Amino acid sequence: MYVRPHRRQFALGLLALFGVDALNVLPPLLLKQFIDRVSAGTRQYSPFLLLGFFYLVIALGQGICRYYWRMFLVASSHRVSEAIREEYFAKLQRLPPSFYGKHPIGDLMAMATNDVEAVRFAIGPGLLVFADAVFLLTSIPPAMLWLSPKLTVLALAPMLLLPFVIIFAERLIHERFEKVQEQFSRLSGFAQENIEGIKIVKAFVREWTQLSRFESLGHKFVKLNVSLATAQSVVEPIFMLTISLGLLSLFIFGGREVIIGTIGLGTFVAFMRYLDNLAWPMMAFGMAVTHYQRGKTSLERMLEVFNEREEPVERTNLRGGATRRLSVFGNFELERHHGRRAGRCDPVSDARGPARRNRRLGLERPDW
Repeated sequence: MYVRPHRRQFALGLLALFGVDALNVLPPLLLKQFIDRVSAGTRQYSPFLLLGFFYLVIALGQGICRYYWRMFLVASSHRVSEAIREEYFAKLQRLPPSFYGKHPIGDLMAMATNDVEAVRFAIGPGLLVFADAVFLLTSIPPAMLWLSPKLTVLALAPMLLLPFVIIFAERLIHERFEKVQEQFSRLSGFAQENIEGIKIVKAFVREWTQLSRFESLGHKFVKLNVSLATAQSVVEPIFMLTISLGLLSLFIFGGREVIIGTIGLGTFVAFMRYLDNLAWPMMAFGMAVTHYQRGKTSLERMLEVFNEREEPVERTNLRGGATRRLSVFGNFELERHHGRRAGRCDPVSDARGPARRNRRLGLERPDW
């Protein structure tokens, strides 16, 4: 719903990202041509100038595409987060006071800041790194197969373990990030309540008690963050381990193929470049899993608020035929300063009659 108004920008950003990844396939092939010509003993200088010119054009093309995917994807994610934050705030205005009795203010503040930002990261950087990984994994392996199907199978075989790692990491990160957000809500809520009631705290000399409670909440928050960081730190090393195992297979079997002359040195070097380029998609998948689970957890928390039942809308006629939404609870005061009289009104139990109360509020008729 929030992404739909910006789908054109997201599509253009993904198209620019695909351009970067498509151009990323070409440099290893140019390097292969360069090494093969050197190995063949070519003494003509013009082919090397042409290869260098192609390298420059590719670099310029990638720079332009990188600029546009950042402008479209990152900027659009900020606009989406703005829409979510505004809708969230508008929803809070329509909820009854009983809702605020059940939900701490710190929790609601955390949703308006940390949770919205987590959703933005899932929509922006999370989508970016995931799409980047998908594009690279669909463009580099075909080039590797074209160079050597045998080496491709040997190099990519360790990556068959990755789906199991991703499934395990998703569940673990989701559970721990949810606990982190809940603790952040408690911490920010306690800080806000303490600052608002600082006069009472000082009046009863409770500063050290409050400080001790705040330190306890902060210590638990740090502990939960360390636990979350531990879960996240496991993903990237496993991904990099699969790349290292692929490189090991390439050195052992690919080096032998070069020695016996089955493949050329240029092919071997280009193949190593491709395998090295696959290191980023592996890390990107880990980042995408983290951003997705954080955004999913935060969105689930916010959906609980969005799904809350709103208070009934009551409309009362005002002077001039205008209408205003009214929902009055509890006691409130109307005062006139500079020597004028002050009035006190209780809309629930005012015993002085509805007519007088109506005149004080400036309403045509009482409608409580």
